Amino acid sequence: MNNFLKKLSFSSPWDQRIAVIISKPFIFFNVHPNIVTLIGILFGIFAFFFYTLGNLFYAKIASLFFFVAACFDHVDGQVARKLNKTSTFGHYLDHVGVCLSYIFLFIGLGIYSDKNFNIGLSYGCVSATCVFLIMSIRFYLERIKGGKAIEQSNILGFEHEDIIYIVIPVTFLNKIDVFLFYSFIGTPIFLFITIFIFLYKTKKL
Repeated sequence: MNNFLKKLSFSSPWDQRIAVIISKPFIFFNVHPNIVTLIGILFGIFAFFFYTLGNLFYAKIASLFFFVAACFDHVDGQVARKLNKTSTFGHYLDHVGVCLSYIFLFIGLGIYSDKNFNIGLSYGCVSATCVFLIMSIRFYLERIKGGKAIEQSNILGFEHEDIIYIVIPVTFLNKIDVFLFYSFIGTPIFLFITIFIFLYKTKKL
């Protein structure tokens, strides 16, 4: 099974390939990677703001802002490596940045859904909380066991977390309420799986 999955894996995921392209001007102008991380967080805040307006047109823009914010999770790392400016603080900031972008997304989606469908804010908050816990556990696992402990293979260039990008077509089709309902069910399941993996890899299970 593992050999089969390896055959389906690309050398790098699609969003990382896009990040390489986005990173080129930052590398050329010698922009510090921590600044790049903050720009990514800013895109996440913009996505949150446009979703909270409750307007479908602005929500579509928000979904694209989120995609850029998610890509920046890889852009800052690419810039740091190319400019030889990697640091422990930058690594931590990168984790905080992507975590904030996901939290902003789900709460923003919840506010949008509540304004348009009178339901969804609680779903968004539960999903945001689960995402925060998932990322915190993975970050802690990386700290105590190293980066290989959280490495994941991709299938045809997509990692399991890339399912979040479905938020773009979901937004354009105005099915955010449906998406939030399934995220309300799915994120706790992913949290349970993450806890299981953590216990297994720390020899507590």
